[in-house]
Amino acid sequence: MLWDHYIFRRGRDVHELWDQLFDSRPVRILYIAGRGFDVRAQNVMREFVSSVQASGRRIEKAQLLLIGFSDYTLDDEISQLTEENAAALQSVFAPLGGCQTITIGGSSGGEDDLSTGTALKLGTNQVLAEVTDQTDIVLDVSSLPRVAYLSLLTSLLNKLVPNKNAGGEISPLTANGVNFQVLVGEDAALDGHIQAEDPSNDLVMIPGFSGALHAESVQDWPLVWFPILGEDV
Repeated sequence: MLWDHYIFRRGRDVHELWDQLFDSRPVRILYIAGRGFDVRAQNVMREFVSSVQASGRRIEKAQLLLIGFSDYTLDDEISQLTEENAAALQSVFAPLGGCQTITIGGSSGGEDDLSTGTALKLGTNQVLAEVTDQTDIVLDVSSLPRVAYLSLLTSLLNKLVPNKNAGGEISPLTANGVNFQVLVGEDAALDGHIQAEDPSNDLVMIPGFSGALHAESVQDWPLVWFPILGEDV
């Protein structure tokens, strides 16, 4: 299966992988990250940018895509931290390229409010529209909500590998020559102290995961729900 073929690295081994990955080729980078308050995203990006610069490779172009969310209610301190973190991320990435922000959400309190699932799908489509001729796509999930990075991850994979059963000389594993990385800066002990609270009781279908539900061949199959929740929720 396609999911069986991946490379996993952590700690110092990540730098060794990057050294090999960026060797002897020009690079066109799309770096996708959350416009959130988790400052660990700065450390991840700083390590990535330093590695790319140290490789001496020719950067043909690079773009930072920050994903923001309009429907989260944050107190003043967290809102300020979010703005400072976003500015820091832009500054860290600046030696490689510019920054663009995409905001997911559409709640205005009126009749035209978007559902969470619809807003997420529209935002994901905006991100996919930025995938053009890149050689390397990086998804940093360090400061992204779980439902958002799962949607982005699956949608990006589907775009890069539209036919997972393709035959012939070109294997679907080549992903049309694009390297796709998923990065995260985590601390299990710290994350365990974060209390997840969701005031909404609405179920959210994650774009990219529900396609099989609409296939005619499975219409008579039983439907089993596996809710994705945070700790202590």
